[in-house]
Amino acid sequence: MPEIVFGILLFIALTFVAVIVFGGWIVIGLLRMTVRWIGGDAKAAQLSIRPQPRMTCPHDGCHASNPLEAQYCRRCGRTLARDRVVPRRAAIL
Repeated sequence: MPEIVFGILLFIALTFVAVIVFGGWIVIGLLRMTVRWIGGDAKAAQLSIRPQPRMTCPHDGCHASNPLEAQYCRRCGRTLARDRVVPRRAAIL
């Protein structure tokens, strides 16, 4: 009988801890969302307003917009041509 009571109390205690942790997570998330919605997070507002530099895929029939640092097109998957400086190597005899 004491084992059953202990098991029930342990289950109730673990459930209570889980509810407190999950509830705190929900409350913090809602507070952060409210602050961002009101406009208190200036850094997030600046990031969303400023457009990111992009390049267009040069291949026929694609012309997708890609980030500047991309090596491959996000739509067709082909290599994006870049104006890269190739280091010159001299042959050593």
